[in-house]
Amino acid sequence: MKQDLPLHQTGSVEHVIALLEILTEDTPIHSVATISSRLGISRNKAFRLLATLESRELVEKDRHGAYRLGTAAAGLARRLLDNVNVIGHARPVLNELARRHGEAVYLSVLKDDDVIFLDVADCAGVEGSGSLVGKRFPSLATSAGKAIRSLQSRDLLEKLLGGKRGRQRSVDLEAIIGELEVIRKHGVAIDERGGTSSAATAVRDYTGKIVCALTVLGPSVRMLRDRIEKEIAPSLIEGAEVLSLKFGYAK
Repeated sequence: MKQDLPLHQTGSVEHVIALLEILTEDTPIHSVATISSRLGISRNKAFRLLATLESRELVEKDRHGAYRLGTAAAGLARRLLDNVNVIGHARPVLNELARRHGEAVYLSVLKDDDVIFLDVADCAGVEGSGSLVGKRFPSLATSAGKAIRSLQSRDLLEKLLGGKRGRQRSVDLEAIIGELEVIRKHGVAIDERGGTSSAATAVRDYTGKIVCALTVLGPSVRMLRDRIEKEIAPSLIEGAEVLSLKFGYAK
């Protein structure tokens, strides 16, 4: 029988949030031992915390004893996302782009130095397109991030890239700024890696501030460069203009 302990007995709200964030990672195994180590709490406390969340179906355990997010977590995330203004406005545009091109279309935002994928519109026959929702990546590692960065000032980019440490410290400042200038000129960022190709463009609000990015993503065997430039890029730009108008932006 599942335990149903009050959360105040199993740890702080910070521990709950940190634990849920750990479970969104791609690490193959999330055991009580690894979770307790990551959170800096005892195994007993980690177990009680997991048991509480499991009783509410926010966490589930497989037959090997490894933990992952439960079905209730996905439902909660969807309800929260549906209440976010940007997603409500963007959904019709995402659906239309997905219907028109037969590929997955993502909505993403810039958070600190990362791009977070918030929502996806799928179409019949596209497999695994929801896998990026909730994921975050370094901004310069995605077409969405590059589309957003391309509209930022050179001073801001130099400050961002010039003092970069860690995973982007090897970035060639002039090379990336040159690439972003080309993206700004054409209005669309195109990226290809690992057999997957994507094209993205940014959306603005009434102040000219960048709100989000739209990305069409699919296998490179379908997302050929010629198709992206002649078919998908014009649609993306049109969709971004429609969505920008919803936020009050006018050229």
